Amino acid sequence: MSRTDILRGPAIIQYQAQTFYSQGDITVTLGQETFAVNVANFGKVDDRVDQVMHQISFTPAGQWAALGVLFPYASALIGSSVFGADKTITIWTIDGKKRVYKAGAVTKMPNIMLAATKTLFGDVQFTCLHAEASAWADANSLFTDSAEAYPGDAAFNAAQIITQPYTCAWGGDAPWDAFQTKEGIAVEFNLQLNPETNDHKGLFDYTFQSLDVSAKLIPEGVTPAQVLALLKHQALVPCVAGVPRPPTSSRSQARVCSSPSVEQLRSWATRPMVRVCAGWGRWSSGPPAPSLAVWWIRSLWWGRKTPMKRPDRP
Repeated sequence: MSRTDILRGPAIIQYQAQTFYSQGDITVTLGQETFAVNVANFGKVDDRVDQVMHQISFTPAGQWAALGVLFPYASALIGSSVFGADKTITIWTIDGKKRVYKAGAVTKMPNIMLAATKTLFGDVQFTCLHAEASAWADANSLFTDSAEAYPGDAAFNAAQIITQPYTCAWGGDAPWDAFQTKEGIAVEFNLQLNPETNDHKGLFDYTFQSLDVSAKLIPEGVTPAQVLALLKHQALVPCVAGVPRPPTSSRSQARVCSSPSVEQLRSWATRPMVRVCAGWGRWSSGPPAPSLAVWWIRSLWWGRKTPMKRPDRP
């Protein structure tokens, strides 16, 4: 064994012309699925390979940059290819060890934490597969290793790591038109992808199926009664087909119900919108104010950090 052969120390990740730094370790999981070969006389006689994939996981350092790379599914079509044309992903250690995967894609987007004392991102995961035009038996069909001098960190910009307070606005009625949170706003992404396989290549792609986003927060400066009134768990206005329902706030628009289903009423009562605003002014082209989107709140947290339950749930 040679001490210099051990992979250790920090590294950068390069993907789609972007360079990512990590808060801590970069973990590479060498995934393999097998199937059993059974013979009646002997039972299980062998295991053979069914699927091979490598997964790269890390927590980005927190630069508010390259958002289209970290969050690529904003306009994805259901059933569309996740991998598309091969895109390489590189792990490059500061001691000059370089691994280049032939085909990589984001298969878990990082959650976002909007708080004054926390950096912006949670874990992100990239999945790496064999190159599209290669066979498993081909040399370097999954990745290549080499020794090359580390490219340096001249482009690193600590000012892009944003930590700042945020305020929220939820409609136009007080107190929800401007309120603060106890511990910030946690934005979570629920991404659903389906694996695509065939008999020759095994796992060769994923297809996009769905994405929903939720935001969780503990509001400050409001009463429990105001929270319950906003959620409208009682005294709901019936939703009659073809009849516009009243707006939920002065800035909301009336909508026409297509059917008087119970699920529509539940959706109306439990899925208001929140507009998340940076603590220091409107969005600009650079730091410190990030450009944020409109998020759906699925559950509003209160008191001891336990989610409020709907009346129809135990």
